[in-house]
Amino acid sequence: MFSHSGKTPNAFWKVEKFNGNRWKTLQGLIQNVAIHLEKRIVPLEFLKQLRPIALPITVRDPHDIDKLRVLRAAGMVIADINESASGTEAVVHELTNYGKIELSIEEDPAN
Repeated sequence: MFSHSGKTPNAFWKVEKFNGNRWKTLQGLIQNVAIHLEKRIVPLEFLKQLRPIALPITVRDPHDIDKLRVLRAAGMVIADINESASGTEAVVHELTNYGKIELSIEEDPAN
């Protein structure tokens, strides 16, 4: 613990050992951050895969359809997602300007 004249000034942090509950809280926080990053990164990787493909295309893989849901909600693709008794199917019509901008941000300016 940092202290100055018996008082802890605002500029210093108290350093304490993690007890069991705090460690679990930290682990939960790390897992939440990882899940958040995965939800952002994985759909963007799928967006990169769509770039060179001639659209429209039909997507039937449930994991890819979940990525399309995120991309569509973010306004990066125009897609129709149809759920029926036989399964879910999505048709990607085009990448929006937002999707194209996101892809251009990811590009290496040296290339």
